[in-house]
Amino acid sequence: MRLDRLRAEGFLPAADGGRELMGTAVKFVVTIDGKPREFAGKVSFVSPEIDPVNEQVLVWAEIENPEPGFPLRPGLRGKLVLGVK
Repeated sequence: MRLDRLRAEGFLPAADGGRELMGTAVKFVVTIDGKPREFAGKVSFVSPEIDPVNEQVLVWAEIENPEPGFPLRPGLRGKLVLGVK
């Protein structure tokens, strides 16, 4: 399992974007050991399928985890913020 780059998954209202989001900069905000942390990444996938019930699309982002000890671990929950400069 690769730990230096992880995938974050989330849902986005379909009206907020589609394939044009590919490559968009993101930050993943998560609490680790009681402290908020931010990790940079980029959108790597936007589903072409819109959920007919909630009108959302699945989005993946590749998040960099370069620090020694790999503080991000698979399964952590956080917030994905799109369009970060």
